[in-house]
Amino acid sequence: MPQRSIYRIFSRGCIYKAKHRSGRPRMTNKLDDRRIQRLASTQQMTVPENQRSSGLLVSKDRIRRRSLEERTMVHCKVKEKPALKPQIMLWARNHVSYGSKWQPVIFSDDKE
Repeated sequence: MPQRSIYRIFSRGCIYKAKHRSGRPRMTNKLDDRRIQRLASTQQMTVPENQRSSGLLVSKDRIRRRSLEERTMVHCKVKEKPALKPQIMLWARNHVSYGSKWQPVIFSDDKE
């Protein structure tokens, strides 16, 4: 396309309009979406709890989709903590009743 044609299109302003969305209309409006996203981001609730507290008559899947539309929400699996070794557990059980003997001990994260 020649440069003159491109200049003419841009100088007239935007002649293109947003296309009408085909398909089923959304069940929630922007205000409902914000309410769902706010509940999901500020409170630690499960999706069914979020569904009940929002007061909207929508499905759990819709609640989940609306809360995921906000890109700041990240869902990931929690890593399991490794089990303590039996020797460490035995040592801890033997030394748990030391009481005041632990006062002079200095705990530090520094490794020497």
